[in-house]
Amino acid sequence: MNFERLESVFQSFPREYQIFSLENNQEIVAALVGIQVCDDVMYIFCPASNPRYQQFSPMVLLINELYDYCQQANYKILDWGIATEKGIKNLGLINFKQKMGAISSKKLSWNLSLSI
Repeated sequence: MNFERLESVFQSFPREYQIFSLENNQEIVAALVGIQVCDDVMYIFCPASNPRYQQFSPMVLLINELYDYCQQANYKILDWGIATEKGIKNLGLINFKQKMGAISSKKLSWNLSLSI
């Protein structure tokens, strides 16, 4: 998703899309988009971290902060998204998520073919 499209969805859904960030002296260290899917589900979208801070694992701290936020806001699920790329399991990402306390679940996909 390019920046213009992301900006558009933020404007269209201001309560559902939130930016969470970690900063050091006004420099962004890590950031992600949180999407409120429904009243009790927050989805992590587009996580990114500044390569200059890689040694400090800033995403770990940011996700911990997001977890605390979700607990305070009474979310029941913090959806970390898929851990595959082109249908192939990303074992490193799966391991990271599990070490952070996430549990895997089956995610179903649905397709609808429209004929005009």
